[in-house]
Amino acid sequence: MKNTLKKKIPLIVGISLIIIGVVILILPNISKEQIKQQSMEIVKQVEEKTTVKELKDNLETPTTFEFEEIKSIGLTETLQSITGTKVNYKLLIGQVVIPSIEINLPLFNGLTNNNLLAGVATMKPKQVMGEKNYTIAGHYVLGGNYLFSNLVDIQQGAIVRVTDKETIFEYKIYKTSKVPANSLYLLEDKEAEKHGSPIITLMSCYYYNNNDVRWFAFGELINSYPYTKEKMESIN
Repeated sequence: MKNTLKKKIPLIVGISLIIIGVVILILPNISKEQIKQQSMEIVKQVEEKTTVKELKDNLETPTTFEFEEIKSIGLTETLQSITGTKVNYKLLIGQVVIPSIEINLPLFNGLTNNNLLAGVATMKPKQVMGEKNYTIAGHYVLGGNYLFSNLVDIQQGAIVRVTDKETIFEYKIYKTSKVPANSLYLLEDKEAEKHGSPIITLMSCYYYNNNDVRWFAFGELINSYPYTKEKMESIN
């Protein structure tokens, strides 16, 4: 009996290790899908329930811009989403749509890990849509259209729409660039002054788990008009 048990122990250990390995492999994919589902649900809430007044009032909610605290989405960060990201709906201020690369995300005020796991986030305090250099950051996630992953595929001429549900601000991408992570001068309002018009600056990591490089896309304001869901998500 003891000999039989001893013979089974390696088999049991081997099977257990395989199971653990499979779980480690699939959990990040499960959690990334949950991140995507969560952001879609928040967008739906913006479209169907959240009022213009609520979004404007949320601009007054205290927030932070934790550049040094932001972490790339890896195993730890994605696993946290299984129990649900702590979304602060008091920081929800709008929506960002880039039709050509299938991005449709909620916009939060403040650069925090929680905001970036729920959607995209502003990078400077007291920004005003359609004015100066409006800056937005999002996470790059390996292996699919999650959060801001598709930003690296954006092309010159692509349309970017940002809204507070009162007005849609439409920008056209005029430049993209891969730059060192410390190129924070690109977030300054004088970049809009140099361009000669209000601009939008979109930023993500260039590829998975690299904190040394950032991908930037710059767009100039070309139009603004009253909000409707249909106009916001139009592919034209």
